[in-house]
Amino acid sequence: MVVKKLLLCSLRNGLEEQMELEGREISRAAQSADGKEGIRAFTEKRKPAFR
Repeated sequence: MVVKKLLLCSLRNGLEEQMELEGREISRAAQSADGKEGIRAFTEKRKPAFR
């Protein structure tokens, strides 16, 4: 859902505004349980176990 929102926003946003929006969404996603597991798995060089 977030990817679709970002894509639609990119049609009307300038580059700087779009990059700011994407950064906020990436930060928000990283705070979720799956986001934390993905980061942990990446740093431990293993396959993630998403819920």
